[in-house]
Amino acid sequence: MNEQANILSNVIMKKQSEAGEKFINIVPMITNATLDVISETAMGVKIQSQLNKNREYVDAVTRVSMALMKRILFPWLQIDFIFFNLFAEGRENRKDIALVHQLTMKVIQERKKVMIESRNETSNVNNENVNHDDDDDGDRRRNRRLAFMDLLIEQHLNDPDNFTESDIREEVDTFMFEGHDTTAMSLIWTLHLLGNYPEIQDRIHKEIDEVRQQSFNDDDNFDGNGYWTSNQLRKMKFLEACIKESLRLYPSVPFISRNTHDDTEIEPGCIIPKGISVILLLYFIQRDPKYFEQPDRFIPDRFVEGSEHYCGRVNPFSYVPFSAGPRNCIGQKFALQEEKIMLATLLSKYRVESGDNVGDVAINAALILRPKSSVNLRFIRRDDKMTKMM
Repeated sequence: MNEQANILSNVIMKKQSEAGEKFINIVPMITNATLDVISETAMGVKIQSQLNKNREYVDAVTRVSMALMKRILFPWLQIDFIFFNLFAEGRENRKDIALVHQLTMKVIQERKKVMIESRNETSNVNNENVNHDDDDDGDRRRNRRLAFMDLLIEQHLNDPDNFTESDIREEVDTFMFEGHDTTAMSLIWTLHLLGNYPEIQDRIHKEIDEVRQQSFNDDDNFDGNGYWTSNQLRKMKFLEACIKESLRLYPSVPFISRNTHDDTEIEPGCIIPKGISVILLLYFIQRDPKYFEQPDRFIPDRFVEGSEHYCGRVNPFSYVPFSAGPRNCIGQKFALQEEKIMLATLLSKYRVESGDNVGDVAINAALILRPKSSVNLRFIRRDDKMTKMM
């Protein structure tokens, strides 16, 4: 995450330098950055989409996502025979899916081969060395940075009949698709809001500078590479509040659906029968004036305990950008950490100005809450002392 955040910062610097005083569209740059993060953490592969590499795969992922949203919106396209045989878009979609699956399966098989060889080498060493320390071996294994796919391959090697290579591919593809677009949109909307609220951005700059300064004075919290550490991220309370407030106004997934298992009374005399599909519009639930004063305003202090605007949790389901219950988002902690690293990296170096007022950016409320076209920002280098030390 740190590595890709720094690459993103350099890409933005180059793009802004070329644009001069003009605003630049951040949507493709942010999307490429989050795709690079999830590809390396989920598959252990550097896609390098930020550096304009592997464009065929990157473009295929984008097109498959768009086709999926279109099929959800238009029911007749959900019939496979109609979509894949009667529409040119469906035939292209089939090719894109095959391309994505092919790359994922290739990576799985190559990684599986390496892990089998590593297992055999470890087994030979253990057989030759009767004094081998199992605890030390376990420590070394835990210290290796494993990709999500590595863990799935281990499960497959232990139980190949019940967890196949195709099962691994399905899990990895799910994380690849769901793990980059949602995070990208959250980052884009947060930067858009901060660009419109300079006084809130000032507070983030101050918090980031204080955390960085403390790290220089405390070796335990300082990463020699200049990367943000877990200890530093935990101290960025206000930055986290800004992300949460952005997710309240612009939830990456604007609606979710559930089936009722029993007759459910939601209000006196209002019963939803058993077996009904219910669509929950999170975009509107989280703007309910019953729970949020001035619901359309960006007020991060709603999530800062002790603040006069602190909303607490009056109703646990009034704020659910990651859903709730057993079907909630499995990657919410991952996403929040990634967003904090990306934002802390950018805002430690730049002041952000928005080219669009809040409310002026047209929204495409499909499966993911995305802008219909561009989100335009201007990045201005910060000249403070802390920036020069980085």
